[in-house]
Amino acid sequence: MHEAYVPTQSKAPFSQTWLPRSYVHPRRASSFESPSPEGPQEAVGLIKRLHGRAGFARLRRQGIRVRSGVVWCVMLSDSALDGPHVAFAIGRTAGTAVKRNRVRRQLREVLRHATPAMRPGLYLIGLTRPAKSITVTDLRSAIDGLASKWSVKE
Repeated sequence: MHEAYVPTQSKAPFSQTWLPRSYVHPRRASSFESPSPEGPQEAVGLIKRLHGRAGFARLRRQGIRVRSGVVWCVMLSDSALDGPHVAFAIGRTAGTAVKRNRVRRQLREVLRHATPAMRPGLYLIGLTRPAKSITVTDLRSAIDGLASKWSVKE
């Protein structure tokens, strides 16, 4: 019985694999040794988070409730604060976590553009219908409506 020698590794058809120059030498940032920061960068001086039991208790006692389109808001003007402090009340009835988070991100972005109309104070913002049926256009028009009420009520 004769055994044949069969190599376990096959030779490449070319002696060297050819790659375009852009793959061999990618461009990098000037300081690529440091890790990139995790998470989104905080907006400087625009909108702050409303957190802590005391702020929500003040809103419940003294806040004014307004509604516009698909959004409602409980607000309390406070000139002692350094800007608007915002919280979102988007419960499970609004939809799945993915849909609720998407609407929360969209609301945050719309509020960033409406910041000049927001006076320093506490704001709790929620939805009047399920998140899956709300578009960015609905949110913009609702926040514009709220902005007009913010200036009238305060």
